[in-house]
Amino acid sequence: MIEQELWGILLAYNLIRQVMAEAVSKLDSVLPNQLSFASCSMAVTQIFATIPLTSPGNIPKHYTLLIEQLDYFKLPRRREERSYKRWVKPKPSKYPSNKNKNTSQLN
Repeated sequence: MIEQELWGILLAYNLIRQVMAEAVSKLDSVLPNQLSFASCSMAVTQIFATIPLTSPGNIPKHYTLLIEQLDYFKLPRRREERSYKRWVKPKPSKYPSNKNKNTSQLN
């Protein structure tokens, strides 16, 4: 049963990626990694949930609408230049700092 579930998940993943690849090929200005997988998977799931309620002759029409709809799930462009450099925040100490350390050494 576990093997069957894994095959089902892999099949669903590849189906979603295939639909995304077809949508990218029809859209000129979109790269394959610019579509949101989560949003596309929800759209594909929604279309397959509603298809059984319609006649089989309308499936190609619904599929073309799905391909057009995936254009709305385009991710924003990546920022190449940052306004601030990355840096690691210092880990806060568990113990309070001794603020009078310098003054006690002077006495």
